[in-house]
Amino acid sequence: MRRPNWRDLGENNWGLKKQKWKDWNVSILSELSSIVDPIRNKLQKKNIEKTLQNYPKCCISLGAGKEVPEGWIGFDRYKSGKNIFSVNMLFDFPVKTDVVDAILAEHILEHFFWDDLEYILQECFRVMKNGGKIRIVSPDAKNIARLIQLGIEAEKDYDVQIDSDIHHWNKDGMRWVRTINQLTHQWGEHKCVLTSEMLKCLMEKIGFQEITILSVKKSKFFDEIPDIHQKRFPDDREGTSFAIEALAIKE
Repeated sequence: MRRPNWRDLGENNWGLKKQKWKDWNVSILSELSSIVDPIRNKLQKKNIEKTLQNYPKCCISLGAGKEVPEGWIGFDRYKSGKNIFSVNMLFDFPVKTDVVDAILAEHILEHFFWDDLEYILQECFRVMKNGGKIRIVSPDAKNIARLIQLGIEAEKDYDVQIDSDIHHWNKDGMRWVRTINQLTHQWGEHKCVLTSEMLKCLMEKIGFQEITILSVKKSKFFDEIPDIHQKRFPDDREGTSFAIEALAIKE
């Protein structure tokens, strides 16, 4: 596993090295992954193209888990399900250039280091058709900051109550601390914190246009919101997460 370290002098990163085929400072398992996953991505390409022949549009859900919206296919490195393909998004997407109509990245980008997000979004832009639409949903780091500023008063906060009910935490006066750490780290699964402004800046750099920041219950470019997380957790308070949508304009 790659781990952030001190930033190299002159390098525009926070010490996170680019994914390499050989890096003897990481575990053997990670080393094997850096060799196997690009090959596995390429092997999935024919299966994905064959599956997409049955769909009028090419719509891909990134980090899909076990479920995708109706009419979509999913990429997920670890989960499996109907029309979900094992894909490591740190390597080239197994999709041709300019063929994807829509991309959903719902509660997935925060599972990567910040240094990886530019490459992932560049791959999204590459595979999308001219005018293709993308929707990103992520936990809002501003909400975490709000809870931190509340301090012990956050123990009474609605988000803390909901999180405590989900995880069955004891009422010991420290549930607000657990909620903050859970939202930030997700037991080690989350690798970066995000705000809509952070992603907007990065998407502008890549070339996305008509970038729009939204609440998770609204959409600008989708007739029907494709989110799965929202259906699973309908009690999530407005402001816990944010949505951002954009178009891939290539002319």
